[in-house]
Amino acid sequence: MNSISSKLTHLRYLDLSNNWFEVLPNSITSLKNLQTLKLVGCRSLDELPKDTRELINLRHLENDRCLHLSHMPCGIGELTILQSLPLFVGNVGNGRLRELKGLNNLTGELQIEGLENVGVVESGKQIWEENKTFSP
Repeated sequence: MNSISSKLTHLRYLDLSNNWFEVLPNSITSLKNLQTLKLVGCRSLDELPKDTRELINLRHLENDRCLHLSHMPCGIGELTILQSLPLFVGNVGNGRLRELKGLNNLTGELQIEGLENVGVVESGKQIWEENKTFSP
């Protein structure tokens, strides 16, 4: 994918929906102009690239129906212009649930999964309520 991504530096929209890959290659994060990444229905996807935070122009991370997603990548909260993120997989053990705090531009629905990994579920609810004003 490295040679491909170097030729796609101006790519803004990438739809990989309904594929059966388990992991996205980290090289996808070299697509600095990417604004929309669609992963809808990628049911085998276990994790997003570890450097997802480098997708600084990402506005839409469409990841609904990614049933095996185990966690959100560290630094996801740095994507401050992100507007849509249908699924967030919480994991307080790694402090990732707190990353919601940086996602102030989210609109629409957000499903939070993995709260069984959270020591105190109320802490996640409290983080969300203190930092979000959501408009449907």
